[in-house]
Amino acid sequence: MNLPINVDGILGAITAELKLAPIMAKAIFILGRMVGISAHYFEECITQPLMRPIDFSASVYKGKTIREYFKNLNT
Repeated sequence: MNLPINVDGILGAITAELKLAPIMAKAIFILGRMVGISAHYFEECITQPLMRPIDFSASVYKGKTIREYFKNLNT
């Protein structure tokens, strides 16, 4: 039988072999993804120009300043 195993499968096998709690496997998985996403973000910032720059000085909020929901919270 030939089963393809991805990183998540290997992570599960390693955490089971080390007798770690299943919640620790999830934490390690999330840490790995955060590092990868951060690396992609920084790579994009360095190598690519902004695709759609936003002019925040031209942005104006036109809605109500105080909403009913927040009025009820203060009473």
